Order: sequence, then C-alpha cells, then structure tokens
Amino acid sequence: MSKEKKNFLKGLFRIFLLMIFLIFLYVFLEFSSIPINQYDYILTLLSIFLFLVLFTMLIRTLTRTQPKPSQKVLTLIQCTKCAFKSVRNFQIGDYIPKVIGSCPNCGGPFQIEAIYVEEPAKKESKESSIF
Repeated sequence: MSKEKKNFLKGLFRIFLLMIFLIFLYVFLEFSSIPINQYDYILTLLSIFLFLVLFTMLIRTLTRTQPKPSQKVLTLIQCTKCAFKSVRNFQIGDYIPKVIGSCPNCGGPFQIEAIYVEEPAKKESKESSIF
C-alpha cells in the first residue's frame, strides 16, 4: 500500500473517531438534566481533552507536507587536453579538480570539472501552454 493511501486512511479513521466522539458528547449533553456529580465533570473534561487530541492529530495529518523527490548529484569529468567530457554519479570523495585517471580518447589527464544536482523534469502546466 502506498504512503499516500496510508495517510489518507489514517485521516479518514481520525475523522470517523472525531464524529463518534461528537455524537457521544451530544448525547451526554442532551441527557445532562440528570443531577451532575463529580464523575460527570471528570468525564466532561476527559471528553474535551480527547476531542482536542483527535483534532490536533487530524490537522497534523491533513497539513503534512510531501517529501521532495530524491535529487541526483552528478559529476562532470573532462579531459584537459582534448576536452572529452563524461558525466557520472557523484561518489564520496569527489572534489574539483580531482584527477580521476586518463582520458579514453587521448590518454591525457581526466579531472573533475563540476559537481551539480540534476534538475527534476518540470511538468508543463496547462496555463503556460498556448492551446
């Protein structure tokens, strides 16, 4: 089951619990014409506390932000003699201008020229298109 579906089901369950709580609270207040003793006060305070806990849990679930998609860090390697370029995934220990080895074309020194994060493909929105 996906994470989004689990979060949705958790939120739905919390809404269900909140509705049941409100129904019980309504029934309790409707029949409160019976003389009140100290246990009723405790039950009322406990009910209000439970309502606040459920409400804050619901708000936290609904306002949770989605994590960013994982970013890919790339290393640009270039030959200093013939300008041959190659791109590979970043490895721990990479730095600019680290010499990696020899160029596959001419045998010259092959060194790291740039380390960057690959930009995620941007989805074209419907408003930005002409048609």
